Amino acid sequence: MARDYGVARDTLRAAKKHLVEEGYLEVTQGRGTFVRANRRKRAAT
Repeated sequence: MARDYGVARDTLRAAKKHLVEEGYLEVTQGRGTFVRANRRKRAAT
């Protein structure tokens, strides 16, 4: 994917981490990363 989009792997990792934190993606160890059906709401800080 890094080669396809012309970005560094670290950039992709950071983007994935951000999407997980925002509730768009869900990471399941041993299975992979999946788009969440319903976005999880974050608690207000």
